[in-house]
Amino acid sequence: MASIDLVIGNSLAALEQAQAGVQQFLDQQALDAETAFHVLFALEEVVSNIILHGDPGRGRLIQVRLERHAQRLQLEVQDDGIAFNPLSHPAPDTGLPLADRPIGGLGIFLTRQLADSVAYQRRADRNVLTIGFSLPREGGGAA
Repeated sequence: MASIDLVIGNSLAALEQAQAGVQQFLDQQALDAETAFHVLFALEEVVSNIILHGDPGRGRLIQVRLERHAQRLQLEVQDDGIAFNPLSHPAPDTGLPLADRPIGGLGIFLTRQLADSVAYQRRADRNVLTIGFSLPREGGGAA
């Protein structure tokens, strides 16, 4: 198993640094472009929501861990903000015209569509979101 662990501050500049680190890890794993896109999309969605919608009064650190297993990637994002389970909110009605849709919820909806699994836990006063991605059997680099 290969992995990368990052601890970033509560800022969009820190998110950019995390994206660069994860991109480098994904490149080293020789993953297909589609899987890499899905992981980077999920990372940006989850971390930007923590930064933009979390409790700004707390000097939070966000932990990001990405693990490569033989046929699976697992992205885990933790923060110490107020308890918030993004999976408890209803999926947006994508059948509505764009002008009639309420703001919010589309990013986590898309993340759930791109990933094979998404789970939330509240552990030791931390939000923990775990997102799993299956890897294609043909290629995908060394485990």
